Amino acid sequence: MHPLRYLLVVVAAVAAAWVSVVALRREPPAPPQDGGVALTPTGRSALVYLDLDAEGRLALARENLGRMASDVAQRLGELKNEIALLCLDPKVVDLVAGEWRIAEASGNFYAISAFADLFALVRHPSFVEPTAFLLRSDDKVLRAKGVQAAETQLAAPLLPGLLFALEKGREENQDQTILTRALAVRTAARIGGALAAPVFQAALVDPAPEVAVAAVDAIDELELAAALPDVRAFFRRTKDVRSKIHAAVALRREPEAREHLFASLDPRDPGAAFEATSLLLKRRTPGALERFRELLPQATGDVHRAFKTALVAYGDEEARATLRAAADRPGDPGEVEALGILAQAGDVGALDILLRAAARATPHTAPVLGAGVRESGRREFAPVAAKLLEVPVKHPEQIGNCTQVAGPELLPRMVELFDAAKDDDRRRFFAILIKDVGTDAAREALLARRARWARIVDWPIRLFDLERLRRGAG
Repeated sequence: MHPLRYLLVVVAAVAAAWVSVVALRREPPAPPQDGGVALTPTGRSALVYLDLDAEGRLALARENLGRMASDVAQRLGELKNEIALLCLDPKVVDLVAGEWRIAEASGNFYAISAFADLFALVRHPSFVEPTAFLLRSDDKVLRAKGVQAAETQLAAPLLPGLLFALEKGREENQDQTILTRALAVRTAARIGGALAAPVFQAALVDPAPEVAVAAVDAIDELELAAALPDVRAFFRRTKDVRSKIHAAVALRREPEAREHLFASLDPRDPGAAFEATSLLLKRRTPGALERFRELLPQATGDVHRAFKTALVAYGDEEARATLRAAADRPGDPGEVEALGILAQAGDVGALDILLRAAARATPHTAPVLGAGVRESGRREFAPVAAKLLEVPVKHPEQIGNCTQVAGPELLPRMVELFDAAKDDDRRRFFAILIKDVGTDAAREALLARRARWARIVDWPIRLFDLERLRRGAG
């Protein structure tokens, strides 16, 4: 779902006075406890990898490596997670690399598949060559797992393998491999560099719009001027509405593409208008402001709200003044929608209004304001996020995950509120937020509270370390 669409869905729900924010937890709900310690499905402590000595870590890694392809299904994922976490120890990485060579030589599908899952969990130079092997596999399942591992490894030597996986998948079965092909393109975009260009060129002739659009967006994001002729050819031949809009955005400096992009804003096709608006919010384009002004009276529903967001983002003073006035009137029918729009559009001039709204926010209004703050990406809104921390909710989704705009800056306040919390739900809320900051200081803050609150902080620490390993920061 588009970030803009997500915000508008929340706004509409609040306007109808029927908000039900679903906490899509990123940690298992209520993990089993044993003496105050969080346990995993393996029956071991969530932080067993921290509690063992060097010999114990190697012993557990050997045990799990022997079971990760054959244990019962409900434990397989956690066995691999434990091995990944044990890779914080370089000797375990060496062990995994050595056992991989044995599995590769054996040709055992299940063993190779299990190692592929590990390589998607831990970024390490030792795992690049095995990932390249997977990308060139004749088995489409292993090749798909190789693409997932490449998304973690993000190494330039994998680009030829990603190109192979893209082209081979298209030859084998166009429908069943679409997601893998699109992921291959997005992964190549994250790796970047000149060697990524052939991947994008191959994707532009892919029959699946999702794959071609991923290439168009990558070329635009990486500003690959040499690839624009290919985008131009794609723009002129594609009949897919969404693909043509994305290509027009990439070519927005050219009159033909800009004309098509502005024509796509016509509210008579709400899907195209919403898609074009979402992209124009990310890629500011001369002439767009006048087009939004012209079409606003014809728009309704989500498109109308999206146009108003674009007007504020593009600097329309009349729209700003109207929305600021509505946002600063508690109880006004348009208050909540206006707050979400001003926040998402990044209207820093409305900071005081947003701060007052955050101070009076409730569990029903906080998701809208918080989501707008997050989508804006503006660090200037950190004080708004800090105020939303005080809203009595139980999960970051219920304040729109707004602390993402300035996590390190907000860390001291999060720690202070964790220590002052009166119930476990609020402690878990702040433990997740502290984990999401993603810095060494955040990890140390959680570890420092483990002696008293292990059942609260152990799982966030475990997730922190899994995310760190996937980023290659282990």
